Amino acid sequence: AYRFLVQSAKRLVQAPSGQSKGLHQADTLHQADTFSLGNKVSSDNMMDQWIESCAWDLARLVKEDMEAYRLSSVAPRIHSFVDNLTNWYVRMNRSRLKGQLGSDQAQAATAVLFQVVMTLTAVLAPLTPLTSEYIYLNLRSLLPPEQQLASIHLGRFPGGDQLPPGELPPSALGGTSVQVRVGNMQRVIIAGRTARDRRVMSLKLPAKRATVLVSTEEEVQGLLSVSEYIKEELNVRELQVQTSDRNDTKLEATPDSRLLGKRLGCNFKKVAIGIKELSSERVAQLRREGRLVVAGQDVLLHEVIISRSFLGDAGGSVEGVMVDEMAGALFLLDVEVDQEALAQSSARELVNRLQKLKKKAQVSVSDGLLLAYQVVDGGPEESRAIGHLLVQQEESMTAALHVPLQHLPPVHSDLDGKAGLDLESDPAAAAAVDSVWAERAGQPLVRVAQVVEQLCIGGVSVKLRLLIAKLNPGK
Repeated sequence: AYRFLVQSAKRLVQAPSGQSKGLHQADTLHQADTFSLGNKVSSDNMMDQWIESCAWDLARLVKEDMEAYRLSSVAPRIHSFVDNLTNWYVRMNRSRLKGQLGSDQAQAATAVLFQVVMTLTAVLAPLTPLTSEYIYLNLRSLLPPEQQLASIHLGRFPGGDQLPPGELPPSALGGTSVQVRVGNMQRVIIAGRTARDRRVMSLKLPAKRATVLVSTEEEVQGLLSVSEYIKEELNVRELQVQTSDRNDTKLEATPDSRLLGKRLGCNFKKVAIGIKELSSERVAQLRREGRLVVAGQDVLLHEVIISRSFLGDAGGSVEGVMVDEMAGALFLLDVEVDQEALAQSSARELVNRLQKLKKKAQVSVSDGLLLAYQVVDGGPEESRAIGHLLVQQEESMTAALHVPLQHLPPVHSDLDGKAGLDLESDPAAAAAVDSVWAERAGQPLVRVAQVVEQLCIGGVSVKLRLLIAKLNPGK
């Protein structure tokens, strides 16, 4: 999270001409390269509100534990928060932090990440003094001058006593309900990953539909508010959230023997059998009304454990997984793969190869790039497969790459097209490629990277040469 914050701050640096300087490779910030992120930011993004609320709770609980000498509980709290920050917040907000959703979103997300990292650094200061000092001194230039300290150890531990008069903590501003919603989202995503693992279904392959069965309308609305995050993380095209059962699911109740057995005594066995035989409608009634008469005895909601079971056949077109810590919640994944899913998977893999090539060449879109592909040693079938894919997935690929992917006609060459083969080894082929490409660009260019990759597109194995060139080589 710290490195991502530094990189995001550097992306927001504007050169005097008004154009971005691009991403610095170093992790060190300089006063001339930064702007102030120290002022409090009020974001309406749910994930921003969630991580701010979690950071506030971390500081409060760690302070209480340390004052009471409950030191053994400090490390688990910090570990849990770091997991939420890195594996959930940063992971699910990469597009915002990278500026793909606009500069306003990028600045808001970066400001929130900065405040959260500074809070975490202050919490860690008594435990890891040298590391916390290093991080603080590097991030200090992002603070307004009046807030900059010579050392993080000269500041106060974060907490409620540092809030301005009249300002409420995040937990009092809806942070608790946000934490519940995001917590349910995390549990659903974990269940979805489990469903994929059971079917050995890669996350790169889009799923057609996922259905989440929950107990209350509040849970429905909470999951719908974060549905885009769930769909993106699980690579699902359609998400349905509902409280009603399907034909292949059943609502069940199990007696809590510890509570009921103590209260009912010798009548417990008869009531327990009755509870296990309840229909889905009767269990729903118990959940709705809070009590139900079973075998002549009143049974209260907290005296039973409600769950949902999947009645489908093992190995069928749907995989069902219970959602942990959500009573009666069940995740159902449609595992049937259609042609659209295969096309999206192929497009995603092609984009991934191009992104890796850009990273290896240390270039970014701001450098004025052209991206292109060329079929190597392929016939009409291979050309049709890649052409159909690009027409079908053009919008999503362009959005991911930020520039359109161009097609270059094949050139006759004695090259065998093996992976890693360089066009510089065949001047005639290189000249033909550069001539067509420069004609389309309308200005001189220089190739900066190329690689030959074997991909499966539409069920056809295609060998492609991927190329990157700069439009303005003198930039």
